[in-house]
Amino acid sequence: MVKNAKVRVLWTLAFSSATIWTFLLLTWKNEWKDSIDNFSDAFVRSKISLAAFLLVLSIISLLYLMILASCFSFKRDYWISKTSIFIMFVIFLFSASLISAEVAVGRGNFFTTRRCFEYIFPIAQLVLVLGAVFAIIPFLHCVEKSEKKFMYWVVAFAYFGLLVSPLIFHSSHIIPTKEIPKKPLLIGHRGLKTLAPENTVSSFKLAEKHLVWGIEGDIQISKDGIPFMMHDSTLLRTTNVEKVFPKRSFDKAANFYWNELMFLDAGSWFSKDYIGEKIPSLKDILEFLKSKPNLKFIFDLKMPPKDHPYYSSFKDTIVEIIKNSDTSHQILWLFSLNTFFDSNLREQEIQLIKTQLPRAQLVAPATFRLHEQPTLSAIEQGNFSYINTFQGIGNGLLDSYIQSSSVNTWTVNEDWLFGQMWLNGVHSVTTNHPQRFAPMTSPPTWYLTNKHYFILWSLLIVYRFLEYLFKFCGL
Repeated sequence: MVKNAKVRVLWTLAFSSATIWTFLLLTWKNEWKDSIDNFSDAFVRSKISLAAFLLVLSIISLLYLMILASCFSFKRDYWISKTSIFIMFVIFLFSASLISAEVAVGRGNFFTTRRCFEYIFPIAQLVLVLGAVFAIIPFLHCVEKSEKKFMYWVVAFAYFGLLVSPLIFHSSHIIPTKEIPKKPLLIGHRGLKTLAPENTVSSFKLAEKHLVWGIEGDIQISKDGIPFMMHDSTLLRTTNVEKVFPKRSFDKAANFYWNELMFLDAGSWFSKDYIGEKIPSLKDILEFLKSKPNLKFIFDLKMPPKDHPYYSSFKDTIVEIIKNSDTSHQILWLFSLNTFFDSNLREQEIQLIKTQLPRAQLVAPATFRLHEQPTLSAIEQGNFSYINTFQGIGNGLLDSYIQSSSVNTWTVNEDWLFGQMWLNGVHSVTTNHPQRFAPMTSPPTWYLTNKHYFILWSLLIVYRFLEYLFKFCGL
């Protein structure tokens, strides 16, 4: 009977330790970049929502409580009680309901879940570590009564391992010195799309007035070979095509001729103030750039359908227009994912840009998917000046990119997320809200230096160690 009880205690201890460390790995940034960062990327890639996190937490907590209850009786001096199990069961039902609602309305995918954890990291760290330490107290009570001191010290080691763990893991909010990184430069996403209709001259001009370093847009090509600015594959959302060409509302934008596109209103959908705003051609944007020689221009090339007359010559047409405009020094040429991750296509495009637009800077793409993250060797060999990456990639990978190149992250719209990117040391961010970020002179979030962080946790460790030592000595 005693042997079975000891087996249950050991199994429960192993289970709880695995649970605790799993959540530590999911929640905390660590410096084991090669192995743990891939695990973190998998966490982001799984698109876990906050409700899903609560669901997993409640299930594990319920299992822990029930297993602990099977090993120990319900006593008043333990934190376990029927009320605890009931509360966790309520959380389980609540989070399961949230997930159902998210799936029903199509909002169940939150790529920035881990970034949220990063933001509240030290607070969550304190709660999780102290909660884990508190959860292990019943085992301490149990092994204290055991005659075998070996088991006592095993549990004691696990106990203080939890206390020391915050000195191993840290977030971007814990910086090495009092000197914070330089503020990221700003790139207006499709201009200033929150105050003007996206991808229009008015939007780009307004973004420039709010002190952006660059503007970002999307380029397509008409059926007669005129490159123009448009994000969506159709014209329905951002023009009055339904009114002008009612039978062609769902046609591809690239299947319209330029004289047809010129008839459309690209501003009235946004506001009455922009009635009559036209779809700009690439030449219109480059003319604006010439008047702002320090403004950068990064763009996504939206390939036309394969049966389009300019499908094979699309990029050549873009290059020729930029070359003739004398704005190549302002161009950040962003490679598409398909081109970059095909070594032959990548090399062909590198040679095209280097020979035709030698002053343009090459930009490598990166996403949260492991197979869409460029290697440092590919970036170095291709002489890429920038890496344009999704803001939710693993911190280990982000740090390695920052060390090797200039990094731009997209799309950063929240203050707390902008603060994280600032503290991470990225070169620039693509945002819908340059008007909000431009006036900021310090990160819009809290942060601690390594020294202060270390002192805070060291004091807690010393206190808990002395308390444990006095108890062990019977003082």
